[in-house]
Amino acid sequence: SSEPRSGGGCGGPAGRFPTSARSRGRGGGPGRPLLPLPSAGQRHRAPSTSPGCAATMASSEEDGSNGGASEAGEEREATGKRRRLGLLATAWLTFYNIAMTAGWLVLAIAMVRFYMEKGTHKGVYKHIQKTLKFFQTFALLEIVHCLIGIVPTSVLVTGVQVSSRIFMVWLITHSIKPIQNEESVVLFLVAWTVTEITRYSFYTFSLLDHLPYFIKWARYNFFIILYPVGVAGELLTIYAALPYVKKTGMFSVRLPNKYNVSFDYYYFLLITMASYIPLFPQLYFHMLRQRRKVLHGEGFSKFSSTSPAVQAAHMKQGSKEGSEYSSGFYNVFGSSINPFDIGGILLLEDEDELFVAGKLPIFSLDCATELAMGVSKLENVD
Repeated sequence: SSEPRSGGGCGGPAGRFPTSARSRGRGGGPGRPLLPLPSAGQRHRAPSTSPGCAATMASSEEDGSNGGASEAGEEREATGKRRRLGLLATAWLTFYNIAMTAGWLVLAIAMVRFYMEKGTHKGVYKHIQKTLKFFQTFALLEIVHCLIGIVPTSVLVTGVQVSSRIFMVWLITHSIKPIQNEESVVLFLVAWTVTEITRYSFYTFSLLDHLPYFIKWARYNFFIILYPVGVAGELLTIYAALPYVKKTGMFSVRLPNKYNVSFDYYYFLLITMASYIPLFPQLYFHMLRQRRKVLHGEGFSKFSSTSPAVQAAHMKQGSKEGSEYSSGFYNVFGSSINPFDIGGILLLEDEDELFVAGKLPIFSLDCATELAMGVSKLENVD
């Protein structure tokens, strides 16, 4: 028998009928509790219902009749709100990337015109510094975009990239005027300008869903030269600033002071330069891997028009990523996909799955093979 419930329930005593017994005759079907037969006096008597139970039953009936419609309405409202927010975010990002592309184009034109008129690089930084400071500082919004979730990028990675540029502009080149005419300043300025024009135009055309292949190609090829050139320019500029920083002690905090804290900007710059050694190769090879994925994916999609197996695998990945280009081929921008070639069989690596563009089965001790007419799918087995 069950313990009595405190407070009672709808209809009858506080106790509950045993649920262990299964009805075979008068309770209905299996799994229902065995109900007692009513007495003779109770058979013709209308069931009594307490006010609380009546309210509960009325509420239950109302929920049953209107709950589904209410939930559907709320879902439609939430979907509409997400759609409006999505459109608003897309509109803002499109405006932002167009503005940044235009800003860096203005910067590039100003640099070229200055050199053509003066015939020297000396004074170019002073000529373009206001435009550079404005648009490079404006890039802090990219961290905000990551924080509020309208751009699916790591806040940490974006923060490091943007802050390093801010550091070079404000705490190095702006603050240390004797180095503003160094060749190394022009070196990183040219690398930054071409990189940013390419990057922001890539984002703009992607948002407009009309990405020219040349912009995509430039995005994933120019960095091969521009990235090392930019890093070299930054390091040489910091190195040129070291004597001035050491002589003047700028931005340094000496002991004793009321906070009992010391900071030496000279050694901070040395540590910053040393940090390029482990960080540069990682970022550079990461970009090379991204380049291989993206550009190989483009060729892969074109080849897929003649290979049903490759096309099926490509369409599967495209549907997972949820985007499509005007050419009709699904993209392969996902970080988990990487085409490679083994023994003449073209493979797509998708996390723990391999799609084989061919009819030859591939067996491995760590894989289970599922053969199909056009595509073989291999899944890792733990």
